[in-house]
Amino acid sequence: MPVDMLEVFGLWPIIPADILKSLLLICVLFLGPLFETFVVEGGARRCWSDFNGVVGDVGDTLCSYLGFRNYVAVRRETPPPPSPFPLTASDT
Repeated sequence: MPVDMLEVFGLWPIIPADILKSLLLICVLFLGPLFETFVVEGGARRCWSDFNGVVGDVGDTLCSYLGFRNYVAVRRETPPPPSPFPLTASDT
């Protein structure tokens, strides 16, 4: 059934809280390189004099290995299916 396939891939049921958690995680991961560029390396001060250079630096940072770690794939864990042979008192 199509619904069963969607459940296996973690696409159904749609849980808004999980979507928001994933988006928040991605936002936090993208803040690291932007903080480094604008605050640590002084990109905010350079922004007034050389805006195109700063934008290029942000693009270089996000396209480096540091930026690639921010692309996150989230998979929702589903409980295992019930056993076809349930345990009985004599099995334990």
